Amino acid sequence: MEVRLIQNSELDKLYALRHAVLRVPLGLNLYDEDFIREANWIKIGAFSGDDLIGCVMLSALQNNVIQLRQMAVDKGFQRKGVGRKIVEFAEQWCKENAIVKIELHAREAAMQFYLQLNYVCIGDVYIEVGIPHYTMDKMLSFTNLL
Repeated sequence: MEVRLIQNSELDKLYALRHAVLRVPLGLNLYDEDFIREANWIKIGAFSGDDLIGCVMLSALQNNVIQLRQMAVDKGFQRKGVGRKIVEFAEQWCKENAIVKIELHAREAAMQFYLQLNYVCIGDVYIEVGIPHYTMDKMLSFTNLL
């Protein structure tokens, strides 16, 4: 498995994975959304050969704060460390780019995954795309970059 930035030529794979994992189970269609707002987002993927098996995107919220968005892992690769590797890559990219905090909206079903990666819940549960979510964040440490 290789985790790296997704190239523009691979965006169709990114959309297909997000659609299958994040939207179809909710009866939603990713392709109804406008992808223009994602143009400047950082797109990270886990690849098995040429196949995209996991992804996440990073969008700027404010100075030195990034939102981790649209985390998806192919069902056949879930619970095999793919998501962890993607988040670790994203955190390293953030550190290298002077980002001090990552925020995210975790589906209730994914909350434990993020807690194991030292993310902290902020506030109460709320509904987003029709299902319960929690806002979570993590302050990044820069000591390992010295």
